[in-house]
Amino acid sequence: MKSYNIDFKTSDSVRVKSGVKCHGYESLCIEDWRGRIKQITATKKYDMLVEIEWDSITLLDMPVDFIKHCEDNELEFGCMFLEPDEIEIASKRDTKADVAKITKKIAHDYIQKWEKEKNCDIQ
Repeated sequence: MKSYNIDFKTSDSVRVKSGVKCHGYESLCIEDWRGRIKQITATKKYDMLVEIEWDSITLLDMPVDFIKHCEDNELEFGCMFLEPDEIEIASKRDTKADVAKITKKIAHDYIQKWEKEKNCDIQ
């Protein structure tokens, strides 16, 4: 297990470091994605994981195929767990209200459409 010396705390704004790939979706490079720390947890597999809630700008730039991958696999596209050495402190770019607004827009624009498509396929 790794040992981390971090200065992060909940609600800090962070960015993903250069070269970091999405765990479980390795074809997606997530460097420069930004968000806020939602929680910091210890696990059996890792000494520490940081849950990041993506900011509205990252959500708007997020590839649609990644959002669909998350929906198809019952994952949240709006947040992700990363190791502390994969992120660094960054400046805040938006508000939590902006995140809520964009998340709602994505749900309306994409997720409802995909649900309708699934229902048509079933019939």
